[in-house]
Amino acid sequence: MLLDVIKNKLRLIVFGLAGFAVLQTLSLHTLVVPLPFFILLLDTFIYCILYFVIAVPLLNVIRFGNMNVLQLPVRVVNYVALGVVTLGLTIGIGYLIEFLFFNEDYRTVFYALIPVRFFSSVLVYLLILLLCLKYEKEQDKNDEEKNDSNEEPENIRTEPNNTSLIERIAVKSGTKIHVVPIAEVICLIADGDYVQVVTEKGKFLKEQTMKYFETHLPENQ
Repeated sequence: MLLDVIKNKLRLIVFGLAGFAVLQTLSLHTLVVPLPFFILLLDTFIYCILYFVIAVPLLNVIRFGNMNVLQLPVRVVNYVALGVVTLGLTIGIGYLIEFLFFNEDYRTVFYALIPVRFFSSVLVYLLILLLCLKYEKEQDKNDEEKNDSNEEPENIRTEPNNTSLIERIAVKSGTKIHVVPIAEVICLIADGDYVQVVTEKGKFLKEQTMKYFETHLPENQ
């Protein structure tokens, strides 16, 4: 689970956020921002905590949203929409906290820093997105290796030359592995580096070639 990964690397995440807060504070202080260093550091830490709090549900939305089965343009639109919502929540909650707990002189300076906060929030969102995509890729690879290891003994028993006919197709939908019997397949459609497996229950993407299915599917079906 993704939350288990976060728990296992919690110390690294905390140190990373703390380092990011200090670096950003030093950068803003170097720009002669008219705020005491401690106030600026406190404000930056507030945003880092918001990044972490919002990142947990965001990662789960990306992970369990089954976006890997969507077409690339639709995935891009979804990622952009999630980014807009995330940035709005982060900056909105951040400035609400500043409005409630800082005096008017400090708030005036914070309002002038909106472009800087927006830019740093975009960078953090992109980092979260890259980490999630990397995790998904690793999970997909592990699932494929596990599936291949489960199917290998059967293939060896039926046809040693690795050209045996397959009776089912293992496909991934989100975090689940579905086994589709060949009899349920309506058709196969090439889709870039993938093949769409069309069934009455829906469409699934399989990272395989049409040539593979041409040589491994039974001709009578």
